[in-house]
Amino acid sequence: MTRGHEHLLDPPDSCLQPRGGEATDPNDLEQAIDSRLHVRFVYEGQPRVVQPAALGRHMITGALSLRGYQTGGRSNSRPPPFWTMFSLDEIVDLEMVDDPFVDDPPGYADGDRLVVAVIAEL
Repeated sequence: MTRGHEHLLDPPDSCLQPRGGEATDPNDLEQAIDSRLHVRFVYEGQPRVVQPAALGRHMITGALSLRGYQTGGRSNSRPPPFWTMFSLDEIVDLEMVDDPFVDDPPGYADGDRLVVAVIAEL
């Protein structure tokens, strides 16, 4: 069954407050990228809905990071949609949403220069 993406704009109440959460498994994000699935998680205390695009080490910090296009949820800096980097050690309560995206996120180009030692990318 094909569904619209409007249900992704507001994460469920269980995603609104960090619960101390589970650590993020990079294999889950790799699977989400390979399957082109939206992901939900809490980051910096805010619920996020993201189209994951690349997973690897951040060129400057060396931290395992996700480059993603945030389509829903909240942010401490601006309203979605926007591109950003997420450090995996700060992502909690990750869930894959069984609703694949077909088109690449707006402005996507492979070979992100800030993501090195790439594990997965669209």
